[in-house]
Amino acid sequence: MLLDDDTYTTTNKQFKMPSKKSTRNNAKKSAKTPAEPACAEGMLERLDRADIHFQRKMTEKFVIPQVMPALEKEANDNFDKKTATALLKIMREKVIDYFISQKWWHDQGKAIQVSYNHGPESLYLMSEEGTPLVIAHLTPESKTKMFIRKDCEKELFDHVADRRKSATRKETYFTYHKKLRTGTWGTNEDLHIEMKNWKQQKKNGGIEMNERNKNSFEINGKTYYTLTITQLDEDGEHEKIGIDRFGFGMGHIVDGIMYWFVSEANRDAVVKYVMG
Repeated sequence: MLLDDDTYTTTNKQFKMPSKKSTRNNAKKSAKTPAEPACAEGMLERLDRADIHFQRKMTEKFVIPQVMPALEKEANDNFDKKTATALLKIMREKVIDYFISQKWWHDQGKAIQVSYNHGPESLYLMSEEGTPLVIAHLTPESKTKMFIRKDCEKELFDHVADRRKSATRKETYFTYHKKLRTGTWGTNEDLHIEMKNWKQQKKNGGIEMNERNKNSFEINGKTYYTLTITQLDEDGEHEKIGIDRFGFGMGHIVDGIMYWFVSEANRDAVVKYVMG
């Protein structure tokens, strides 16, 4: 996972799901009449078949006491009250959605470890391995945005697959356009124009390309090579423009704009030209 220059912190928490074994033992002790046995497998099947309202109700009973207190502490310890409240409000809803999508009730008896992380105006729920799962982010316009890793990943993979099928020209790179809310693609001719613009912006002190934000990712069996453009303010400080959605789909958390290249040589040539 790659981060921008800001400092991120992580707090780990481990919680234990209801034990399938203990459920069976309790059932054996009290199951002298046929109506009494509490069968864990039966509850799993019931939750699998249940409508979303019942699944949400059961998930709330798990998430609110087990997950939210640590997220609340992370937010309250690191943000002002207004920001913490805004982040937690949407985070609670999306964390519940995430656990429903994962069918958490199948993890009975397992110790699930998650971590709680914060960045600039952002609150994270992460996996045991440190993979970001859900992010609540407050934009510079004070709007709350949610990023669910699985959704962003699917959007990226579907977009690339559709574009490769429908492209009518030889496109060599793409990026996520925040205003259009989709990917935009370009040819080498388009790239030459972009490079000149970036070179001028770099000369004026408006952007930078950090070497450590170069990466490669496999999408639908094909490798793409990335760079990230971060914007700078008049004082040369990192200007926050928000998390790149496609980048987050691959677990890359960075405040900036990512560009994805078919050719590693082209990617490296761009960085060398602009930053040289």
